[in-house]
Amino acid sequence: HYFPAIERNDIRGVRGQSIGGGIGATMGTQCAFPDRPVFGVLGDGSTMMTVQGLWTAANDKIPCIFVICNNGMYRVLKTNFNVYQKEILNEPEPAGDNLLYSDFVTPFNLCTIAEGMGLHSERVTDPNEIAGAVNRALASDGPALLDIVIDGKI
Repeated sequence: HYFPAIERNDIRGVRGQSIGGGIGATMGTQCAFPDRPVFGVLGDGSTMMTVQGLWTAANDKIPCIFVICNNGMYRVLKTNFNVYQKEILNEPEPAGDNLLYSDFVTPFNLCTIAEGMGLHSERVTDPNEIAGAVNRALASDGPALLDIVIDGKI
């Protein structure tokens, strides 16, 4: 309810699942629609796959906003592996939340990374703070990253 989709191209997405393409897709969409605010909603794992793209956004002054859903894991891999185990391998008990190398045991600070590359950034832990963070990101007059902590339980 923050961003109503009224016009064609108000919401863009990709079909299928892959990890790592969101930063480039967000910048490309912003370049295609320079007079509109563009928000890329990405996972923290996907962001880390191509985190160097944040520097490109800052260097080329591409004023998009990267909204990172930070659950501290590759949740998409866990979910897909559980489906694979159940539907393809016919295993009665999928791995659930226990999939090797899919949790970020060593934490990383996306805000520090983004700021080091020249972006405005904020970490949001309370859903009530999202609107204010979005407004500050829009007012930053450049690329911004919002690191929004979410629950990633399966």
